[in-house]
Amino acid sequence: MMIDKISHNASQWLLHTTMLTAFLLTAMPAVQTTAQTMSEDKTETIVGSEVKEKSPADIRSVDTVIAAIGQAGDAAEKILLLVNVESFDIQFLGEPETIDGYKQIETAIADNESAVADMRHAMKGSAVFYNALDSHAVDIDKVVAAQITEDGAVTVYLLASK
Repeated sequence: MMIDKISHNASQWLLHTTMLTAFLLTAMPAVQTTAQTMSEDKTETIVGSEVKEKSPADIRSVDTVIAAIGQAGDAAEKILLLVNVESFDIQFLGEPETIDGYKQIETAIADNESAVADMRHAMKGSAVFYNALDSHAVDIDKVVAAQITEDGAVTVYLLASK
């Protein structure tokens, strides 16, 4: 009697294990496809717009960057409230030694050090900014300014080359 009970339990265990294995093997392709789709679409879904990169050649004037640095405190507040954007541009300024007017930028950063730090902190806490910048492997600590227009256009300036 005891042997029949053990044999019956072993049979049930084997049946359940086989069924679970079959289920997992059939479900894995669906899980993999879903994960790939989520990672490919997450940035545009979260940001609400395509994230574009701009080269140092696209910058019109160093004065634009200096003005944006001066508004870093306002930008930090807007970043925390921003849910969706019309456009999102990452403006690479280049490496410090290659930027005309770098001394002016450096002075503006020093004059607004606390506001720039607050802005970076806000970016790390914002799903929109974090995902947009992360999708382009941008180090938030290299961001020096951000402009956010009334219509939701965002430009982020950073001291780096792509």
